[in-house]
Amino acid sequence: MIFNIDKFYEKFLINKFFFYFFLFFFFLSPHLKFLNLELNIFDTGLYASNLYSIHHLNNFNGIFIGHFQPILILLSKIHFITDKYSINILLFLQSVCLISPIFFLKNSLKLKLIYLLSFPVWYINFNGFHTDSLIIPFLYLALTLKSNFRYLCIISFLLIKEIYILLAISIIIYEIIYKKNENRIINILILFFLLVFSIFVFEIIYIENKSIFSIISNEIINFESYFNKIFFLTIIFIPYLFINFKYKLFYFIYFPITSVYLLFGNINYLKPYFHYSCYLIPCLFVFCKNEINNSKKYFTIYITLNLIFTINFLNPLFYSSKIKFVENYNYKNYIYVNRYFNFNNFIKDLNLPDNEAILVSNDLLHPKIVKRNFILVPEYLDYKLYSYTSCKNLYKKTFDLQNKKKCKVIPKIILLNKMDYLKYKNKLSNKNQYKIIKQNNDFIFIKSKGT
Repeated sequence: MIFNIDKFYEKFLINKFFFYFFLFFFFLSPHLKFLNLELNIFDTGLYASNLYSIHHLNNFNGIFIGHFQPILILLSKIHFITDKYSINILLFLQSVCLISPIFFLKNSLKLKLIYLLSFPVWYINFNGFHTDSLIIPFLYLALTLKSNFRYLCIISFLLIKEIYILLAISIIIYEIIYKKNENRIINILILFFLLVFSIFVFEIIYIENKSIFSIISNEIINFESYFNKIFFLTIIFIPYLFINFKYKLFYFIYFPITSVYLLFGNINYLKPYFHYSCYLIPCLFVFCKNEINNSKKYFTIYITLNLIFTINFLNPLFYSSKIKFVENYNYKNYIYVNRYFNFNNFIKDLNLPDNEAILVSNDLLHPKIVKRNFILVPEYLDYKLYSYTSCKNLYKKTFDLQNKKKCKVIPKIILLNKMDYLKYKNKLSNKNQYKIIKQNNDFIFIKSKGT
């Protein structure tokens, strides 16, 4: 008998058991990474730190640093519920947002599986919290609703991240051009508002992050990087190669943001497994779902390709395979809860004042670490044990866009895993101002001698 993969998928995959099986691992995977201490201080830790500062210190400066993200004010209300589990709530919220379209698909289990098995959703879910994921429910509703409520969804883009102002403008321009008899006055008024608002936001972002914009001019003439960028641009389309992209709205959404990402130097902007591709996920689903759903051949190709990309997430060993210890290797270290609770026991009696800057290994994300004004990680210090930031970020409890004074940040407390300590040991000893307070086989705590 010849194996028929079409019938196999139809008989075994399209059922509630497998749907909830995938759903279980989807919600579980980011928390396993967190308990493995594999989530990064950048970016999840910075978000957690900003939310803590907004709620407990009334310090709103984090809304304007790097990006314009007013949604952080709303997210900070998580701390009304809990401080200890705030990171877990953020990860859960991101998972809900990433798969939110399935909640609007009613009883179509096949369509729900088509969306749930989209491989970028799994990788973005696994790679820590980012506000970009919050765009998915709003964008999906903006693309599928016929009522005027979709305008409220489009306006909501402005709260999430400044790049999505461009997305809102693109959709409104499309409606003005191709839906001339539908709410044209409303569309023109919204477009005018969006353009004025974008100028305001650009001024804020430019004032706060002037150095970022210098990257663009260098990248425009760096043609070598474009070959790598084009390669990563195509990956997300692999499961959709058979689809005829005939919808004009898709191009209005895709090209403006992609063009901006091409100009910047960070190639991660174009990798489908990073959060920058969140805006593409609901678009690809909305524009391609009917062709995939109505063709056994397309459905089989789509599911097979996505399963190849996501099969690791169904393997429990995948979540602990990266955990390595410098000394005293033991199989028990691979049990995901051990490393988190070992670290929890290590720091529970340490004096970690909230108002002191800390130098910490990038993987040691923990609620006690993110409750402070400034976090440094060794990878970003360029062989220095200090950094510069706006003084208002350290001392001001309310945001002040006019305060441009820079302050030198020298960490008085250092908390590293043993691998980072061995890597930066000479630098610490040469400074001759730090002393080891506590250490074990996995972690080391160092303080300034004057502290």
